Amino acid sequence: MFIFPLAKKELNSSTNYVPLTIIGDKYTVGFNDNTKLMIKNNIEKCLKEDCEDVVGNVLAGKTANETTIKKEVKDITDYNEVEDYLVRVLKKEANNKSGLVYGMGHAIYTLSDPRAKILKEMARKLAQSNDKMDDFLLCDFIETKTPELQRQMTGVEKPMCANVDLYSGFVYEALGIPPEIATPLFATARLSGWCAHRLEELTIGKKLMRPAYDCVEEHREYIEIGKR
Repeated sequence: MFIFPLAKKELNSSTNYVPLTIIGDKYTVGFNDNTKLMIKNNIEKCLKEDCEDVVGNVLAGKTANETTIKKEVKDITDYNEVEDYLVRVLKKEANNKSGLVYGMGHAIYTLSDPRAKILKEMARKLAQSNDKMDDFLLCDFIETKTPELQRQMTGVEKPMCANVDLYSGFVYEALGIPPEIATPLFATARLSGWCAHRLEELTIGKKLMRPAYDCVEEHREYIEIGKR
């Protein structure tokens, strides 16, 4: 893959840097794999739909968190203020009011995300060499404080680890990679896995999959449009 000048300098300075495209690779059948199973078309069409599936804030933890926090919090080094903001996010009063702190939690990696651990160390080194320690420590605080706040608010003891997206955005930014390139890099990392799943479906599956939905809402009387 192509490397931006700053990225090339940083990546070549240490053999400890693991290629970002490897860290972002597939781990199992993911949410966007369902796209390939549903689309009975050529592989180019399937990969196009996969790329469209990975666009969004859920897969851009650091960018979504930090960009919003810097707008809402006057001083990101004031952790009391940052904590108040995280509480509002969890209460669905801030950010997009989903109650989610992006970059935290994962459906597969519940105790720890090994990809996040690798990226965190990369982020630490990049922060030290690029005068971005305040930004790094903000991510570190989010990782540490969010599970604690979640337990306090829900009363449920449930593991919550940082996922790969909490630090990936930081690493991309510190390497001088423009934000608009982040999603293509993420998608590039997963192309081999997407292709493998698609080929498996072509050779083994060969069925048209139709999703079924059960309505769980209580029955409601129909109200004419003019009376709504």
